[in-house]
Amino acid sequence: MREAQREQQEGPYDKATSRYMKDEHGNLLHKWKVDYAQRGGGGRAQCRDTDCLERLDQGGVRTIEKGCLRIGRRVLMDQDRNGGDGGNVTIMWHHARCIFNTFLRARSSTRTIDDEFDIDGFDELKHEDKEVLRRIIDGNEGLRNVRFRSFGDGGAPMETPQKRTDDGADLGNASAAKRRKTEELPLNKGDRIWTHFRCIPKEDASLPPGAVSTTVKSAKPELATVFEEQTAGTIIVQFESSAHEKERVELYQSGRGKRIRGWLRYPRLFEGRKQRVPVSWVQMKRSPPILCGCKAQVWGHPCDCGISCGKGTMVKVYGVGSTPF
Repeated sequence: MREAQREQQEGPYDKATSRYMKDEHGNLLHKWKVDYAQRGGGGRAQCRDTDCLERLDQGGVRTIEKGCLRIGRRVLMDQDRNGGDGGNVTIMWHHARCIFNTFLRARSSTRTIDDEFDIDGFDELKHEDKEVLRRIIDGNEGLRNVRFRSFGDGGAPMETPQKRTDDGADLGNASAAKRRKTEELPLNKGDRIWTHFRCIPKEDASLPPGAVSTTVKSAKPELATVFEEQTAGTIIVQFESSAHEKERVELYQSGRGKRIRGWLRYPRLFEGRKQRVPVSWVQMKRSPPILCGCKAQVWGHPCDCGISCGKGTMVKVYGVGSTPF
């Protein structure tokens, strides 16, 4: 039935141009499959796109978190070992927008997703995700800006924004209790965190000449370290110094730092300004980027575990000495 339908749509089968692939038994399967990731923790799949668009928001890792929309490419593996017969079908998973990112680098002759009917499981998606995928396929949505919501086991969106009154108070006792629980999470001295900071707003035309504006909450969070543990709902944090930031950014943009840009993307040393900020400004759910290749998580530390954790220690790299440890 499927073969007859395929032949009517595509003509003679050509694995390079067809939306279908054949398994080890010759049965037709869609090349692409879409669903919501079912597993978390150690069982998470990793996005196969080396230029993963989600890694910057995930601390530099390419894992596909539970509940995230993902699209996989079915591939027949180990066929050559059996003289062209047999093998098994494996799914190469990508974040939903990342697989379209790989198409931008593909050859013109490579078959890509041109229609929603190319994707197995499309009809089972949430309506919002269907519409976003349709816009991407039609070329009406930029991959850098598009975002998909994550859904839990019950089908409800994860991290749903809480409703607030005009004065900023939470509505409902459950929401308020959840906020208090978040604020009471321990923040130990030396922990790296993402937090908003106090900044001077842009020049306000309504102020008289010479008047100074009060500080406001920054629009975006910044990476910092806990300098002094929380007291009365506030915490003292320390940020990267302007001198270290300048050195890091210059090296990141230069040819010398090309091979270690992943390490230079975020601050590594925190010897700059200190601020006391509300604990509610700290983004508890956002993990800081990794510092090294093992569980020690200390930038440029000596390691006897057999894993090279002092990446760049033989050259002058921001945050690391010029001599080996």
